Amino acid sequence: MTPLVEVAQAAKEYWLGKVRVPALKGVDLVVKRGEFLAIAGPSGSGKTTLLNLIGCIEMPTSGTVRIDQVDIATRSSDELAVIRAVKLGFIFQNFNLLPVLTALENVEYPLATRDISSRERRRHAQEALASVGLATFERHKPLELSGGQRQRVAIARAIVTQPLIILADEPTANLDHKTGQDILALMKSINQQRGTTFIFSTHDQKVMQMANRIVMLSDGQLARAA
Repeated sequence: MTPLVEVAQAAKEYWLGKVRVPALKGVDLVVKRGEFLAIAGPSGSGKTTLLNLIGCIEMPTSGTVRIDQVDIATRSSDELAVIRAVKLGFIFQNFNLLPVLTALENVEYPLATRDISSRERRRHAQEALASVGLATFERHKPLELSGGQRQRVAIARAIVTQPLIILADEPTANLDHKTGQDILALMKSINQQRGTTFIFSTHDQKVMQMANRIVMLSDGQLARAA
């Protein structure tokens, strides 16, 4: 089976004034469809940078990143935006919900550019919210929800477009232990039932225990795979 994600000798460098800072140093990674993968390591190890490359948010300084066989370096910014909108879903530790929108409107937002009717957008958003157990919270705004409920809204927003891959950057960092476990169980259920590939950036032991594979990064380099 063709890999869903192929990262080959990817390096990423940043400049802080006149100082060159290497964030990734020749990383190789292959992700198959349906994986529940954790990219782990201490702060500053490069895990979020690697997630950003896979998410087509940043480009590698050298090396290649292919998403569903597409080399992202060969695509325009508009083409990358389409890849992000169609093939990728994102979950962040700070939820990144729009505070002026209701839960339903937040979930519906990624569908705004789709060539479907407003009724279809609303139906898809309602189904996504129901799938994460928030059918009765459609009209609540983020500040009216708990942290766990906000993360469930973020998950619904990520799955509403039926992406191939969901990228989750420290999704349990701002949640208590029990809520974090519940959120992870929900994501695992989506992974198993829908076949959606999950890639986490994390240092949370709960995530690593639930992952079916762990990639360890240290100082921008692949340290160990399990």
